[in-house]
Amino acid sequence: MSKSFSEKAFHEHFDYCPNCGYKKHEAESQSPFNCRNCGIEIFFNSVTSVAALLENSAGDVLFTRRKQNPQRGKLGIPGGFVNSGENLEEALLREVHEEVGIELKSSSYLGGWPNKYSYKSVIYSVTDIYFVTQVKDFQSITICPDEIDGVYIANPTTIELDDLAFPTLKTAVSAYLKYRDKN
Repeated sequence: MSKSFSEKAFHEHFDYCPNCGYKKHEAESQSPFNCRNCGIEIFFNSVTSVAALLENSAGDVLFTRRKQNPQRGKLGIPGGFVNSGENLEEALLREVHEEVGIELKSSSYLGGWPNKYSYKSVIYSVTDIYFVTQVKDFQSITICPDEIDGVYIANPTTIELDDLAFPTLKTAVSAYLKYRDKN
């Protein structure tokens, strides 16, 4: 079983306090990292990602086919990690534009759920934040060929949840369908 990023960080990367250089003992590994010598505390919180369920007037949603791991070949939606100094909305606008070339006008918060994201043998704790946004149509799509193998536009009721890349995306699509039925 792989250790999460924070577990790996304490056991493999923090043999010494980054503040004072004190050498810790294996038994001192904990979350948060607390140095017995200088008292510094270091927290390893989750990173944040944003993603958009882009919906046209017919109720279809734009799904992407992932070109890279994790979950290469599975369905995703436009989105990605929030950069330092960005708010959620800025990150959402940037990621959607980078991945599919669509300029968003507005979006509505759908929900956020914890996820694990494995990248190059490190498992990151992530909080995935999902938004719903309406677009006129999908004719102006320009995909990012480095990240996306193609797009799949479909009514989300026809999507097999096992075809979706991440557990939180499955949760988000289910929440979206409930949200859509209420509106």
